[in-house]
Amino acid sequence: MAIPLSAVLLFAGLLAAQTPAVQPAPAPKAQAAAERAFEAKLQQVIKEAGANFLVLRPPPELPLPLDSDAAQRCAGKAQDYAILRARITFVQAGRAPEDDVAIFHRFIRKVAADLKVNPEQAVLLYGSLTRSGDAKAGDPLVENAVRAGFIAEILRDSKLTSDQRRRMTAKLDRCRNALGSALAAEIGAPDVDVVVEQWKTRRPYSAEELKKLPPRVQPLSMKLLAPPAVAQVPAKSGSVLSYLDVGRAAELASEAWEGAKRFMGKCYRFVKDALDSILPEGWRSEVGQKSAYQFAKSLNSNPKLFDRLKLRRVPVEELPGGLPPIGAIVVYGRSQCGFSPAHGHIEIVVSRNPPKTCSDGCADLDKGRLACIQKKGKTGYVNVYIPVTDSAPAGG
Repeated sequence: MAIPLSAVLLFAGLLAAQTPAVQPAPAPKAQAAAERAFEAKLQQVIKEAGANFLVLRPPPELPLPLDSDAAQRCAGKAQDYAILRARITFVQAGRAPEDDVAIFHRFIRKVAADLKVNPEQAVLLYGSLTRSGDAKAGDPLVENAVRAGFIAEILRDSKLTSDQRRRMTAKLDRCRNALGSALAAEIGAPDVDVVVEQWKTRRPYSAEELKKLPPRVQPLSMKLLAPPAVAQVPAKSGSVLSYLDVGRAAELASEAWEGAKRFMGKCYRFVKDALDSILPEGWRSEVGQKSAYQFAKSLNSNPKLFDRLKLRRVPVEELPGGLPPIGAIVVYGRSQCGFSPAHGHIEIVVSRNPPKTCSDGCADLDKGRLACIQKKGKTGYVNVYIPVTDSAPAGG
C-alpha cells in the first residue's frame, strides 16, 4: 500500500482532529471567507516561523478552518506548512551523527530558503549545533522522511560533482532503507518510492504566493538585487549603458550572490557558473577556460562573440561616478589592481549601495579598487561588460 507523505507528517488524523465531524453546509460566501481567513493566518504563521527560526524558537502551529469544505480545499497548503514545520524541527534538533557538517549546512540553507530568511545567519545559529547523546530521539519515521526529502532535493542540484552525487545517493539509499523498515513495522508493506517522490515534487510557492508573503520573510537577495536598482543607473542616450538588459543583469547578479561561498582562488569557476544563467548554451567553449583574464581577451579579440553572447564592453568614462551597474562583469588583467599575476580576476557587481561584488566570495568594492578600474580601464587592462538588449548596436 502506498503511503503518502501527508500521512507521515500530518500524523494520520490531524485534519479530522481539527475538523468537527458534522457541520451544516455553509454558504459559498462563508466558505470563501473561511479560505481567505486561512490564507491570512498562513502568511502570519510563516512570518512568525521565519522570525522564530532566527532566534532559535520552535515554529508555530497552523490551525485549519473549522468549516470542513474550506479545510479540505486548504489541505494542500496545510500539508506544505506541515512539511516545512517538520524540516524546521529537524534542523533545530541539531546535526545527527549520520549527517556530516557540509550536508547539515545544506539542510539549514534549504529551511532558510523555505522561510525566505538569511541563510548565512541561519548557518551561524545552527551550523555547529549537534544532537545531545542523551536527548530523546525524534520519531524515526519522520526523521528519516525529512532527511530523505532534503537529500532528494539536493540531488536535483546540477552543480554537484560526481563524487558528491555518489555520496548523496548512498545517503539517500540508507534513508530509504530506514524509512522502509520503519513504515513496514508500523503499517505493512509501503511503497517508499512514493514517499520520496512526494518530497522531490513538493509544490513550491508560486510567484503570486511569494508576493503575498510579508516583507519580513521576503528573500534578502530580492531586496538587494531587485531589477529597479539596475534601472536606476543614469545613462545618456546612445551610450552603451542605455542598452543594459535590466532583467538579465538582475538575474546574473542574483546568481552570483546566491552562488558565492568564500574566497578560495576559484573566481572564474564561480563566475562562469553564474553566467550560465544568462548566456547561450555552449558559450564556455568560445572563451579561454584556464584564467579569469582570458574571458576579456576572448571577447575583445572577437567582435562576433559580443553579438552571440549579447554582451558589450562599457568604456569606464561612461560609468556614473565610476561605479559599474549591478550585473556588470569586471575583468582584471594579470597583476592589475592587486590581483593574481598569473590569472587576474573576474567578478560580478551585485550591489551599488554599498558597492559590492561577488565571485567565489563577496567583498565591498572600495574606493581604491574603483579608482583602479577607472585608471586601468582607460588602458584596457581592466574591462567592464554588461548584458544588453537585442536593440544594442553590433560589435563590442
